[in-house]
Amino acid sequence: MEWLSANWENVIGMATSMVGAFALLSTMTPNPRDDKIVGYLWKLINFLGANFGKSKNEGTK
Repeated sequence: MEWLSANWENVIGMATSMVGAFALLSTMTPNPRDDKIVGYLWKLINFLGANFGKSKNEGTK
């Protein structure tokens, strides 16, 4: 837990970069399979951010 508190900025930065990279990948390819990966990551980010019910980001199911 100490490691996470000391490096939370790096963890958040890495997660944001990964989601951005996968979002870019899904827009560049017409393959619906990679869209599923981005959707899964988006759901994971919403879960970790405690975004439930009406507090979900717009565009998520």
